[in-house]
Parts: sequence; C-alpha cells; structure tokens
Amino acid sequence: MGLTFLVFDKRRKYTSIIGDILDITGHKLLVALNEEKVKELVSKVPVDIILLEFEDIEVWLDNLERSNYAKPIFFLQDYQQVEELVRCGFSEKNFAVLPFNPLDLLSNAVFISKDMSQVLSKGFINTLLDVLRHKLSVNVVIDNKCTVSIKNGTIRGYTCSDEDLISAVSGVEPSIEISPYQEGLIVQQTVKSNVDLFRLLTKKKYEEERVKVVLPSIDGEAYARPIEFVEGIFWIGSLHENDVLQTNTFLRVYKKGSIEIPILINAGSKKEYTDIKNRIEQVIGSVNNLKALIVMGIYSDDYTNAYNFMQVNPKLYIITTLPIARELNKLDIPMTRIRLVEYFENGTLRLATGDALRFIHTPFCPDKGSFLMYEESTGALFTGHLFSSYASDKNLSPDADIDTQSLEIFHVVNLPSTKAIQDAMKAIKYLNVKTILPKYGNVIWNPAKAISALESVKVGVDAIGTKNGNIILVLKDFIGSCRFWLNDKEFASFLQVISRYVYVSDDLSEVEVYVDAEFLPSILLTSLMSLGIKGEFVLNALKLLYSKGLLNFSI
Repeated sequence: MGLTFLVFDKRRKYTSIIGDILDITGHKLLVALNEEKVKELVSKVPVDIILLEFEDIEVWLDNLERSNYAKPIFFLQDYQQVEELVRCGFSEKNFAVLPFNPLDLLSNAVFISKDMSQVLSKGFINTLLDVLRHKLSVNVVIDNKCTVSIKNGTIRGYTCSDEDLISAVSGVEPSIEISPYQEGLIVQQTVKSNVDLFRLLTKKKYEEERVKVVLPSIDGEAYARPIEFVEGIFWIGSLHENDVLQTNTFLRVYKKGSIEIPILINAGSKKEYTDIKNRIEQVIGSVNNLKALIVMGIYSDDYTNAYNFMQVNPKLYIITTLPIARELNKLDIPMTRIRLVEYFENGTLRLATGDALRFIHTPFCPDKGSFLMYEESTGALFTGHLFSSYASDKNLSPDADIDTQSLEIFHVVNLPSTKAIQDAMKAIKYLNVKTILPKYGNVIWNPAKAISALESVKVGVDAIGTKNGNIILVLKDFIGSCRFWLNDKEFASFLQVISRYVYVSDDLSEVEVYVDAEFLPSILLTSLMSLGIKGEFVLNALKLLYSKGLLNFSI
C-alpha cells in the first residue's frame, strides 16, 4: 500500500522534483502552498509523511497539536544541520539535504514508515510518533536513562528532568526500547499536551533558526552599496553570480574626535576595482582619503588592486609582511610605500585614534607571508584565507550563521598544512575574538565554533587519501541529483559537457568513467560552472561530493 505525502511548498521548489517519482512508484502526493491548505488537507486525508523546510517546523508542530502524527522529512542546506538535528531525537532519515536524490528521499520515507515491530532504529521522535498515532499504552525507554509513559496515545510524563531527557535523546545513537505500560510508574515531569514534548526537544534548534536575520536581502539592491554591519566596518565587496567564491573587501574607518583613519582590507580582483572604488567614495568621499591598504596574501586578487589604488592615491601606504612585499615590489610598488608588519613593536600598530592593531603571523595559511590582524578594542579579527568558506551569491549575508561544512571543505582543499592551521588556532584561541572577517564567504559571529571546527580537520597534503568514496556509486548519486534538480535543457547540456569523461546511459543505470577518479570531482564541478548553473546549486554539489568521499582541488 502506498504512502500519502504532503509537501508544504510555499516557494514552489520541490513539487516538480518529487512528483514524478512518487507517481511512478504508486504513492500519493498532496501539495500545499500555504499553512491554511496544510490544515485543510490533513483534516480530510490521513498523511503519512510531511515534507517541508526546517524553518517551517512550526507547521508540523501545529499539526501534532491537532493529533495529526505525520512523520516529517525536512529539506536542509547542508549535512552539518543533519548532525545537529539528529541530536534533537530525529533520525538521519528525517532529512533531505539539497540537492537531494528523490529516490533516496523515497527510501528514507519508507524506512521511517515501517511498523515498530520491524524496526526500532528510527530514532526517538519517529518511534514516539508511531506510538501516539496508534494510541498505544506503553513505556518508551531512552538509553536506560529516562522513561516516557504513554497511555492510550496520551503522554503522561517522563521519569527524569527536562534536562536529563534532552541529554538522553541527544546522546550518540541512544537505544530506544518499548516496554509494557506500568500504571503506577511515577513520573517526574508531566506535559499539558503531546506536542509539548516535541517542542521541548526541538526548541533550542528551532529558536536558533528563528533568530537568524538575513540582513540585507540579497535579492534586492542592498549589495550595490556599502554595508556597515559593525560600527566603522563596511563591507564593500561585490557578489559573483554562478560562483562559490564571494570575495570580501572591508573598509575600516577608525575615528576619534576630528581624527579619521580609513584603512582598506583585501583589495579585491581587477574586475572588482570599479565597484570597490565607487563604494569607497560613497563612504569617505574619495580614494585619496584612504590612509592605508592591508594586503594579506600573494594571490592576484590580494594585491592586483594595490597598484591601481596607488595610481589614484600616491600617498597610500601598504601594510603587509616581507614575503608579500617582495611580490608587490614586482609590480613597481616602491618599498618606501610599504610598512612591514615585522617592524612594528610587539607586532602592534597604534593609531592616533588610540586603536591598537595587532598583527599575528600565520605562515603557510596558505603562504609563508600569511598573517591576521586583530583589533584589541573591538575583538574583530581579519584573517585572509584562514576561516574563509564557500558561499554562493544567494547565501552570502553579513548575519548568516556559520556553515561549518563549507568552512571545512574550503580549508581541506585550499590550505596546505594541518599543522600550520593548528598552530594558528593556538595563536588566537585565547584572544577575545568576537567577530572573524575572512577574505571569502560569510563573516563569522561564533568564533569558538569555527576554531573548534578547524582544530581537528586534516587539510591539503594531509587530506589526500582520507576520502575514498566509491566513484561509480557516487557518480550515479550525483548525476541522479542533477537530473531532478536541473531543468531538461540544463541537464542535457551537462551530460554533453561531461560525455568526453564519463559515459551515462539514458536511464542512468550504467556509468563508465574514462579519466582518473581523482580528477572527476573537479571535472563535474567545473562543468556545472561552465554552463552558468546557479552558484547555490554548485555549492550544494560540492558538498554532496565531499560528503560522499570525493575531494575537489579545482575551486
């Protein structure tokens, strides 16, 4: 007997992807574009699976309140979110990470819909939904630490505190057992309604999602002008459509009384010069008012514009390290216009405004001249490549939460030495860092989480050989995801581009690779980018390949 699915598709993103596969396999799909339609449909038809984005979890909780115990599958942006939400009591089968393969989603839905007598490894929440839906009288025992007492499909309470319940559920693969109902079992905590228990387990993560503020709207004109998201720190970079490297250029304006010292950090690439120059002028009137430019690397988009800005403002000073200065000198930038970090007393530059800028050497992060700049008064840490991450033009935001998976992937494929990163983490771990401002990707507002993520990751030469996914299985999964994610024209173009490297049968059942497996991730991703596929999808594709064990060193 087929399952009944309900998709809450307010942005009209998912129906076309999953509709065909459900129809072919004999399942039923209901579609709701707003919350009222969800209420209407579930009141008329028993729903087995509800599909929705995690930000819409309140829609699922509202239906639980009306005793509609459909199991959820949430659409998520990355695998890091899956790990966090599993600790709320869900199973990994409750999530579809974009871009997803509809066959995998269907398989997960069938698994969590199995009868309790067949499988008890569905996670606490799915097991609890089964019990409530069938109005059973049982005890659900979590890791032998806490027992939830249920009578006739109504939760009486549980034998531990709220904190202990959350701790038991969030453990590593906690055991879930069903035992006979005990009438005299003493409970420590009671609930007013069944949904209260689900709200308790998901409250923290749900509130984390709800408090995120995307400022400003990337779809509007906000990124066409400077963005001051911390007093005196302006983002003046430019977005790159169909790319996963978004470059940050910062204009830092130090002020005290009548004294004003504007300093540019990360000069940007040549193609960004006009935009950056215009935005500098919007903030301080003229490039001639710039006092200094901090150059943090030896890549072309680190220093190319240094020469351009010095042509406009001959009085501009450049602050950098000696290895980088040698590269700048090759552009005919005289050493007399360069202030070397190595010459600052205790590595600190003290401005007339009273601000102290501390420069911290981080060799081989990624090059021998790499360094960080730390503002003692504000806790702002400007980092160059270190702490950078991949981001599409659609998910770059000054207030975005940290995407640790994107952060990890960037470092694995762009930084050469694990030890160099570990040494850098030791150098900054005990600073009072409040904000991290990297060269690429989103600004980081949770430094401790980012530092923790990078302390254990293996990168560069140390990462080679640590990821060994089955190339054929991964390729089938990847192409299957592309088939349902791209439109027909895009998918046909993609197959044509990769046909020199990979044979794919019409039904996708047969795949043959003509090149060395180590080059395939790069070929697949660069092929997508060459077709002008949305950067958001390329980023998800990069994450998918990485999560399946394939490294890419081309982006």
